[in-house]
Amino acid sequence: MKKVFFIIPSLTGGGAERIVQLVSKNLPREKYSLKIVVFNDTRAYDIPGDIEVVSLHKKRASDFFGLIMRLAQHIDAGQPDIVIGSLTYANFVSIAAVWISKSRPKLIITEHNNLRKDFRTERFYPVRMMLVRLLYPYADRIICVSKGCADDIAGMLGLVRTRIEVIYNPVSLEDIGVLKNESLHHPWFNPKQMPIVISAGRLAKQKGFDILLKAFSLVRQRTQARLLILGDGTELAALRELSNKLNIDKDVSFLGFQENPFNLIKHSEIFVLSSLWEGFGNVIVEAMACGTCVVASDCSFGPGEIITHGINGYLVQPGDEVALSNTLIELLSNQDLRQKMRTAALIRSRDFSVDNIIERYDAVLNDLYLTGPRSPVKH
Repeated sequence: MKKVFFIIPSLTGGGAERIVQLVSKNLPREKYSLKIVVFNDTRAYDIPGDIEVVSLHKKRASDFFGLIMRLAQHIDAGQPDIVIGSLTYANFVSIAAVWISKSRPKLIITEHNNLRKDFRTERFYPVRMMLVRLLYPYADRIICVSKGCADDIAGMLGLVRTRIEVIYNPVSLEDIGVLKNESLHHPWFNPKQMPIVISAGRLAKQKGFDILLKAFSLVRQRTQARLLILGDGTELAALRELSNKLNIDKDVSFLGFQENPFNLIKHSEIFVLSSLWEGFGNVIVEAMACGTCVVASDCSFGPGEIITHGINGYLVQPGDEVALSNTLIELLSNQDLRQKMRTAALIRSRDFSVDNIIERYDAVLNDLYLTGPRSPVKH
């Protein structure tokens, strides 16, 4: 039986955290003994009782080297065969901890975003990029959530492409199938007086909610509709102010983080992802699994690998509120077209089922276990 440790900062309500929960929950127990190591034990997702969750008790923002030492000690005590890091900061800690550990397990790191663009919005951009270039080649495998992400990292690091695996993020169709049919209590749906456009995500500049609001203001000049935005984040106050400035505040509602967004998505006419960049775009597949028509920004990575434009959804240029508004107006005015997209979206979502994606993780873990660790290989 292979012993696997997942390393992630926490289990709060993000996409990468949800992936760790789904993968750990569904890997076959007859083959794997699993443990999740977090830096802070805050949770938004339930973890099966047979998986131990261990906290390294991160003390402060500067506790980087302390985390490395405590993780290395935990690795030597637990003797895992494979360590899997998730999210960039946890990847840095995992690589360094495995490097100084005595047991030296095999190491996988996972990347969920467009690093070049994501880092530019953060402090210490040059330092973070230096660490990626210095540390990432020491991973035995890198799992990326899209082909675009994998190609970019291969080029950035000069790694041979065979060192990088592409595994799309899984979606629990079974869970969504239950949750999307739960009763709704929001007054806009009981009864529904006009079509509803919905979006969900972290309220950050990356997600382009300001573009969505501007596009929606153009939509409201030509037809009746309402806009629901789900999620929390630092941009909430600015987005509320923009909504007021655009004079659409009476038809826009910010609902915050929702434990069950799927019944809201199912009963909305259109789901929009307006991001300026993505690594994959989990919420696109989740909206498709709700049977909702999807419009998404055609970011460098992610959405274009999920959506076939005009077949199972629509893609628009990132940051183009006019193109987005025109697409929304076209769909809002054509119920038959929306229904066609809804049907095709449901079919496409099945490609990302947990069973399909777990097969890919199982294959990578098994191959790495058999072939052993590799030293860094450059082009």
